[in-house]
Amino acid sequence: MAVEGDRVAGYATVAPGHIEIESLPAARRKRFPEYPLPILRLARLAVDRLFQGQGLGKQLLRFVLNLALQMAGNFGCVGVVVDAKPEAVSFYRQFGFIALDVVQRQPERLRFGARSPAGIRI
Repeated sequence: MAVEGDRVAGYATVAPGHIEIESLPAARRKRFPEYPLPILRLARLAVDRLFQGQGLGKQLLRFVLNLALQMAGNFGCVGVVVDAKPEAVSFYRQFGFIALDVVQRQPERLRFGARSPAGIRI
């Protein structure tokens, strides 16, 4: 959480999860075993309108990616996954996230994966 005075400027929430190997693009599947892969799910990343455009979203995302890096060493985390709203797609793409699939029951959202902490792009 980022706080400015008594105001929450932005925050990120995460949860451990897994991704099925079938969700990955075919070219990326051969690098991984045939069982669910541990990931860090970026559940929410938000920046107050007053603080948008100042790089706070990038700093929060950097924090999440560093957390995933720690989890890679401790738990074998292979990457970060986010279910992005359409207006957030370009934000995540600029940091190397790739579309994995459409989120079930929410066709307007795309599931994106980032470079894994070990440097393997999932």
